[in-house]
Amino acid sequence: MLWESLPESHPQSGFRRLVRDLGVSRETITLWDDGACPQDGAVREALQGRIALAGLMMRPMEGLSAWGESTAPLPLAGITRLDAADQQQEAASIAMILREAVERPGRTASLVTPDRTLARRVATELLRYGIVADDSAGESLALSPAAILLRLLAEAAAKNLAPVALLALLKHPLVALGSTPGNCRATARRLERLVLRGPAPPPGMRGLRQALDRQDQSEAESADRPDQVEPLGLFLDRLDAAVSPLLNCGALSLTDLLTRLVQAAEALACTEEQPGEERLWMGAEGHALSRHLVGLMTHGAVLPPQTLDGLPAFLLASMAGKMVFGQRVLQGRDGEALHPRVSILGVLEARLQFADLVILGGLNEGSGPLQPIPAPG
Repeated sequence: MLWESLPESHPQSGFRRLVRDLGVSRETITLWDDGACPQDGAVREALQGRIALAGLMMRPMEGLSAWGESTAPLPLAGITRLDAADQQQEAASIAMILREAVERPGRTASLVTPDRTLARRVATELLRYGIVADDSAGESLALSPAAILLRLLAEAAAKNLAPVALLALLKHPLVALGSTPGNCRATARRLERLVLRGPAPPPGMRGLRQALDRQDQSEAESADRPDQVEPLGLFLDRLDAAVSPLLNCGALSLTDLLTRLVQAAEALACTEEQPGEERLWMGAEGHALSRHLVGLMTHGAVLPPQTLDGLPAFLLASMAGKMVFGQRVLQGRDGEALHPRVSILGVLEARLQFADLVILGGLNEGSGPLQPIPAPG
């Protein structure tokens, strides 16, 4: 019997243990009618059919054969089917349903899914409507803005300022190079138009300067307003001062390599009014990243000397599975208040939560139902 073989990860496994400890059988338990169930017979029957359908959907792997064994027609009346072309369209559809739900005052809505990729996509789509959802799983450290900046910087340095890697770095929101992020991006776009399009310039800062010297810099700059485009020579001087300690550094101990990486990142992040270290390490994500790097510097001394080539992959691998909590419970990434009536939950957290509208997302092959993890031995 499926009830007796429920895995511990199943939401009803705790209820099964309670019933067993009380010494009662499952068949003797009846639903407590608190008056919330519709009194209309047809509506009640339809609701019971929906409950049975949800029960089929939430069965563990061992119970999926019930879909083929049942001969009763599925209660599909009133159900709309949307065949999403990809996960992005699925996320956009879920976000619109959540938005519509919370437009009614006091109504709460939750997305429950084990698929972290889908959860991130839905959270991003909700931002289009000005809704910052509270994600119970936290934020991936590797996807925090400061962590992405460090990885882009390591990638650009490892490729000796190749055009694509350099532009990805210069257009990062945290990069300002002593000016403002908007001015920095506008100047980076001008550098792209004049120097980085077409044949790639020679590697390194010297190659960028040589390519700039061969270009006509009289091009109109109105396309970048209201941001101010700076003289490219001065811009490259500041870029050189920020990243030169990291370029062509050869093989160094991991501690020295990460120290140079951090110093270059802080120089890139500084603005006219705020030092780079304040912008780079602020908030829960910055604190978590700084602690992570300190741990790498402390324990990485036992490793042999490292080069820049493996640094981007090393940073990404070292942050795998690390999540950021803390301030995200109170506010969004950019300081926006979290919406009090929208939440994104994992299957474990959802057992203790209630919402007026619950969306079960990611019930697709490969992500649901969850497969048991084999124990070692």
